[in-house]
Order: sequence, then structure tokens, then C-alpha cells
Amino acid sequence: MSNPEGDAGSSTDEQRAIEDLKDSEVPSYYVDALITLGFLVGTALFLYLSTDLVGMRSNKFDPGTAFWPRVALLAVAIAAIINAVFLFYRLREAGPVIPPVERISDSVRDAVSGMSEEEQMFYLSIISVTLYLAALKPTGFVFSTPLFLFVFAWIAGYRKPAKLVVFSLATTVFLFGAFRTVMNIALPYGDGIFRELSLFVEIAFNSILP
Repeated sequence: MSNPEGDAGSSTDEQRAIEDLKDSEVPSYYVDALITLGFLVGTALFLYLSTDLVGMRSNKFDPGTAFWPRVALLAVAIAAIINAVFLFYRLREAGPVIPPVERISDSVRDAVSGMSEEEQMFYLSIISVTLYLAALKPTGFVFSTPLFLFVFAWIAGYRKPAKLVVFSLATTVFLFGAFRTVMNIALPYGDGIFRELSLFVEIAFNSILP
């Protein structure tokens, strides 16, 4: 049989713990858990993207281009998993104290609004780089790179769209030519219509070369 007094006491303790938080405060272990989850998701994504590098070896003694990136990613994943284990014990010791959804949303909103311009630029830059790397394989270098350069420059504070368009396109063409002709490195072509666009640009680029 359940103990009404015990259940009531537990509920009271939980409510008191929630009320003891500041108006816009969320327990740090929940924030740590979200950060850890982000690292694990990002690591899984980059490990998946590294499959394109598997098998690229110059000889049988070469571990391949995917070896060291995967070692670094696995080290990050192991560290995140260890941190997740410690967080699990912290959550278990702290008890089921979960702040209301409204308080969590208010906390996130206050944290974002309280950031300086430099902090916002830092986090937006990380997000834009992550999205660019994730989109590079399906959309190709030719399509995703000018968009990324435009967005990244806009985040950095440049607010002249016409010049940014010229800068993004010119930089993409320069990088494309440098990789394809000077270093002879194939860039991601993308899938479907993006691949057709990449092939069109490559043909056009090769036609103007002497």
C-alpha cells in the first residue's frame, strides 16, 4: 500500500526545490545534459559523414584519411558518454526535480536576450558551420558554399547584400578552381539537381581554362 504521508512529503519537497530556484533558473545538470546530447548528436553526424573517406589509402601501411578524424570523434564521444554517466548519478541523487516548461522556456529566452553581440556571433557561427558541414554532402560544394559564406559574413556584421553576393560567388569560384585544378581534389557534387548544377559549373569552368 502506498504511503499518503510519504507521497505528500515527497511532493512537498519537490515543490519546495522548484520554488527555491530563481525565476529564470534551470538546474545546471539539465543544461549540462543538453550540451552533452548536442556533442553526441554532432559526433554521430560527423562519424557518418566520415564514411566518404573510408578506403582512401595510398598504400597498405596508410590507415586512411578517415583514421585520425574518427579517432578524434571517438574521443569526443567517449568523453560525452562518461559525462552522461556522471550526469545520470547527479540526476538520481538530486531527485525528480524538473522545473515547469514555462520556466525552462523563460530561462532560454533570458539567456539568449542577455547575450552580448560577441556571444551571439560566436554561437550563430557554430550553428552556421555545423549546418554547412551537414549540407555539404547532399547539396554539394557549389550550392552550399556561397550560401554559407553569405550567412557567415552577415553574422560577422557585414550588411551590404550586393557586395556579399559578389564576395560569396567569387570566393566559391576561386576555391572550386583551386581545389579542382591546382590540388586536383574532388569536391562534393551533391545529389540530384545539385549534382547537375555542380557538373554544369565544372564544365563551364573547364571550358574557360587554356
